[in-house]
Amino acid sequence: MKLTLTTQFQQFLLAHGLDLQQILAKTQLTYHLQDETLTMTPLEYYRLTAAIDAQITDEQLLAISDVSQIQLFLPPMFAALSASDGLTALKRFAHFKQLIGPVTAEVQELDQTISVHFAFLYPNQAQTRFALLMEQYLLVSLLRTGSGQRIQPLVTAGPFAYHTAGVAFLGGIQSPSSRNQLIFSKAALQQPFLTENNVMWDFMAPTLQQRLAEVTTTTTFVGSLQKILFTAIPAGDFTLETVAQTIGMSTRSLQRSLTAEQTSFKQQVQTVQRLLAINYLALDNVTPTEIAYLVGYNTPSSFSRAFKQWTGQTVSQYRAAMRVE
Repeated sequence: MKLTLTTQFQQFLLAHGLDLQQILAKTQLTYHLQDETLTMTPLEYYRLTAAIDAQITDEQLLAISDVSQIQLFLPPMFAALSASDGLTALKRFAHFKQLIGPVTAEVQELDQTISVHFAFLYPNQAQTRFALLMEQYLLVSLLRTGSGQRIQPLVTAGPFAYHTAGVAFLGGIQSPSSRNQLIFSKAALQQPFLTENNVMWDFMAPTLQQRLAEVTTTTTFVGSLQKILFTAIPAGDFTLETVAQTIGMSTRSLQRSLTAEQTSFKQQVQTVQRLLAINYLALDNVTPTEIAYLVGYNTPSSFSRAFKQWTGQTVSQYRAAMRVE
């Protein structure tokens, strides 16, 4: 996937204390920001949001989620603001969501309410606090910017705590939950948008549709394999033979395809195991022993040794550091 990061957007982040080049350097990703684009796999995107999450303050998070400030940097946001009302804007936002990152927005419409659930592109892959809260703040800011009204969710649910300023910004009820969700009154979203611009929408729509088609069809073999592993590893059935059969190819062909992308099946299994383990560690009700089995290890001790190799820390040290942050 390709992310567009204009020089102006980089300067906007820097003005709020976020040096994108320094953050990218910490992720050990290859980047060429002078081209104003960043090409990465979904898992590399996850690593980027995790690096930002470790550095960003709650005040910075709110500041960079102001749609009135960033709409020109994100064409899908501008397209949503051109809609006739909040409900149309929300559906347009969800449709083009993957142009901003490998995150989907599931919209459920009932008689009186509209709910929105954000999910990372791969199953079983939780989002970082930064990634989820920014999605929720962005959507609320979008609806308020377009309508000129203080639209607020009736309920905001998620696994992370909302700081004082975040609670004041969202309004409504904040509910701790393993499943993230924003619930809006349908009547509130049917208010007309002051920013409606049909001429601009007609101009932008073909280009956005073309870009979306490119994003959703251009997937590396590694990306496809990782998506399968995110489901297969917690299920405990992720041998080379089983995964090859799931993909519909021989084990030899699978290995050749991975070699062509300069990796191996073992490396990909360990990559997904590490990310799953880190996600499970964020859940206080899951013990290290349970995590070991969930990520495919037969004994807690073998998992502990592998985790120390991956992160340079013990499981308890890593979980303690997460709580401090």
